[in-house]
Amino acid sequence: MLSKPQQIPQRLYDFPSPSFVPTKLVGLAIFNEKYEETPYPNLKQVRDDAEKVQKLFKRLGIKSEDTTVLFDVKFIDLELLVNKLKEKYLLADKNNVNTLFFIWYGGHGVLHRTSTRMVLNEKDPEKRYYPLELHLNHFSNFSNTYTFVFQDSCRLLLQVEDLELLQKIRGLGCEEAAK
Repeated sequence: MLSKPQQIPQRLYDFPSPSFVPTKLVGLAIFNEKYEETPYPNLKQVRDDAEKVQKLFKRLGIKSEDTTVLFDVKFIDLELLVNKLKEKYLLADKNNVNTLFFIWYGGHGVLHRTSTRMVLNEKDPEKRYYPLELHLNHFSNFSNTYTFVFQDSCRLLLQVEDLELLQKIRGLGCEEAAK
């Protein structure tokens, strides 16, 4: 008995239609260039990246009122920002508004335990490493939201307590410090 010929899909991968179609776009970009209060070198190229990311947000259709761009943030700035961001996630969930979040970080970063921490220009080591990734992970449980996070940073495997190694990388780029 002959078997029926198999139907070949129109596309290489036949995915179902998307179930998440955004009706609102939110852009957040954080750029840390200055690190004078830390053992880390300044990152001059961050300014050029900021211009490119802002142009990208416009090309994606993110409205200026839904775009936040911050430079050289401190720990308290991020705490306030995360609270505002959480409110946007909650409103999307409550109002059934499919919201797509584009979040960009440009600056130094370290892996601490199981997550990436943003390196901030803070003298106090307790406030120098911000767990934005952990906050965003918690936000992923909200309905009607989808998040793209771009971390344009080195991710050296460091312990916050390892201040000797932090002193050694002062003045070096991330690639050199990783050697």
